[in-house]
Amino acid sequence: MNISPCIDTIYKGTELSVALREIKSLGYSGFEFWHTDAWDLGEMRELMEELGLHLVNFDADEVSLARADQRQAFVDAVGRAFEVAETLGASHITVLSGDDTGECRQRQHESIVEGLRAVAPEAEARGVTIVLEASNRRVNRPHNYLTGADEAFQIMDEVGSARVKMLYDIYHQQISEGDLLSRIIPNVDKIGHFHAAGVPLRHELDSCEINYDYVLRSIARTAYDQWVGLEYFPAREPADGLRRLREYFDL
Repeated sequence: MNISPCIDTIYKGTELSVALREIKSLGYSGFEFWHTDAWDLGEMRELMEELGLHLVNFDADEVSLARADQRQAFVDAVGRAFEVAETLGASHITVLSGDDTGECRQRQHESIVEGLRAVAPEAEARGVTIVLEASNRRVNRPHNYLTGADEAFQIMDEVGSARVKMLYDIYHQQISEGDLLSRIIPNVDKIGHFHAAGVPLRHELDSCEINYDYVLRSIARTAYDQWVGLEYFPAREPADGLRRLREYFDL
């Protein structure tokens, strides 16, 4: 299991060069970010080559999967993300369900499945994994369609592609439904990426209500060999938090 800091949260407002050099100096080999328009991607590529860092994951432009009338816009957005992934060598691309449209849930569920099926062949051809993230409604995304892991796993089964997986965000799922490991462990083959942050304040992992030591070590004992993205907003200096986390979670 490898750990990748998210520069949009941990290094919000920090120059890219400073963020990536510090991540490298702290012993991390990968990183991730949210939005392509927030960073100079040319500079990013140069720094990655210089430092030997791997871009793990980033977000495609957000287009609703739950809306069938936005299907082509979704396919186009993922197509643009594939090009960025090729340029930067990224292995994962995050997509979101979009807000609940008010239609029956079955229709929205089917739209999500069909949208993911539409981009799966190119993901397979390129060797890039599309990860669908569920988010909580109570705190962060009050209108989001996909909140539960069980439905996300059902979607993965229906899409039927090794290159389309769930992004299991431990922070969001703790708020949405809890029962983390009872869902993660039996379905770990359907998970392509994890995100982690403290609950309730979305700070560092070692000062929250989740026993991350137990959760991450339990995941590490499975066949999961991908990344865990640190998507928290630091309460301490970024270097201090990342250094302590690396020591604490020496997996």
